[in-house]
Amino acid sequence: MDKFKICGRVLIWLPAIFVAITIFSFSNQNGDESQGLSNKAAEVILTAGDNLGLVEFTDTNTKANMIEDLQVPIRKCAHMGEYAILTMCLFIAFMLDGIAFKWARILSLLITIAWASSDEIHQLFIPGRAGRFLDVCIDTFGALVFLGIVSLIHHHLEKKKEKNIFSELDLK
Repeated sequence: MDKFKICGRVLIWLPAIFVAITIFSFSNQNGDESQGLSNKAAEVILTAGDNLGLVEFTDTNTKANMIEDLQVPIRKCAHMGEYAILTMCLFIAFMLDGIAFKWARILSLLITIAWASSDEIHQLFIPGRAGRFLDVCIDTFGALVFLGIVSLIHHHLEKKKEKNIFSELDLK
């Protein structure tokens, strides 16, 4: 195998490795840092909602309460999103590496679950953080949402291809 093929095979895995490292770095934040990041995200969302006329604040206490109320949904959506992205990067790398569609989905899911599990174990050792089985389930759900979308697209394309084959046979 020449060095260009080897280099190409390594490069296709870089996005998945980058996302996995990014997830690890977020999990390495202590509880206060993590909550601060969630607070900033909630404030940005509420400010955008206020600018669009979707949210109205009567006083600063109301905004503070709304930021507090958004903490859990923001964290859980972030979990789902980052693991959906990890699964996507793994899936694309497997497909580009020549792994069959079915196995690319299965391997992507298994690696994502393993990474989510190890990430929650890692959080047990971070001050102010906790490892939660529920978070592994939420991470897995994010992966399943991505794989469900991919499967639906694949199914649609296969049906379309099948339809085109039959229409070509009818013409001949």
